[in-house]
Amino acid sequence: MGYLDYKILAKGLVLTFSAGLISVLAITVILCWSDVSEDTLSIVSWAIPFGAVLLGSLLSAKMAGGKGLIYGATTAFLGFIILLAGKIFWFKGTFILSRIILRFSLLLLGGILGGILGIGLSEEK
Repeated sequence: MGYLDYKILAKGLVLTFSAGLISVLAITVILCWSDVSEDTLSIVSWAIPFGAVLLGSLLSAKMAGGKGLIYGATTAFLGFIILLAGKIFWFKGTFILSRIILRFSLLLLGGILGGILGIGLSEEK
């Protein structure tokens, strides 16, 4: 078992958080300028991190080639840790363990799916 290339993981995380930020900004504009109900926010708050991790993991896995599943899952795990740290430091609310576990599971699923798709898209298999 070799080592993980941190540059690949960093690029995947940058794409993950960039995609998440762009998605949040787009949803903000849509909610502000359209008749879309704010009831959709609960679904969107789960879909944006999933999609962002999926894209970041896909990039990591595509760059990594044969180890794409490991890179995809690692990108998701690191993304979750960064999001959790942000929640701990900036939002002084309560933590519900079941929601944290569910969020972690969703992000890990996105990372694994991104890893599988990235392997399929990579030149090295």
